[in-house]
Amino acid sequence: MPTRFTLRSFPAVLVLSSLAFVAPLPSFAQADRPQAAERVTPEALARTIAEATQKKDWAKFASLMHPAALAEFKGMFAPIVKLEGAAEMRKMLFGVETAAQFDTLSDEAAFEKLMANLTANVPGLSEALATSEMILVGSLPEGDDLVHVVYHSGAKTQGVVFSKTAVMTFRRYQGEWRALLAGSFEGLTQRFAQMAGAAGD
Repeated sequence: MPTRFTLRSFPAVLVLSSLAFVAPLPSFAQADRPQAAERVTPEALARTIAEATQKKDWAKFASLMHPAALAEFKGMFAPIVKLEGAAEMRKMLFGVETAAQFDTLSDEAAFEKLMANLTANVPGLSEALATSEMILVGSLPEGDDLVHVVYHSGAKTQGVVFSKTAVMTFRRYQGEWRALLAGSFEGLTQRFAQMAGAAGD
């Protein structure tokens, strides 16, 4: 008998672990620097993305991501929403009835819809994002157009303390820094693929 797709038992920690592209808050030393002087740096962009995350402003977040990252994100879900057991998943995660409707979503809209629906439906995730604490450790440039930012993040949800050190990458796009997806995001899509497969069995 097919398993009903639901996010009520989906672990918020798994979502948090996958969101290595969620930007870190600056360290206190960096927070004291004039914002105007660093507004185009990866660290300053990280501050803006962190604020958008805490406010759950996914449209703002999407606007600060690299277009290639948004396209990669939607591409990860494209084969999943076409699975036989993905009907409920498509509706719950993206608000669409068919795979064809998913295809018509822009990359930005697909990202915004997923994050908004996860925040609303995964128990504890909204609380964790709103109260998260993230500290910048340092950054490492790779050439002129790529910067890796190392950060430590912590959050508490449903009595569970979540902590990790991770790397987020920024790439230049039309002269401005934009955030890329982290490889760990693939773990989230794999979990959804498993759930869709179970729903189709």
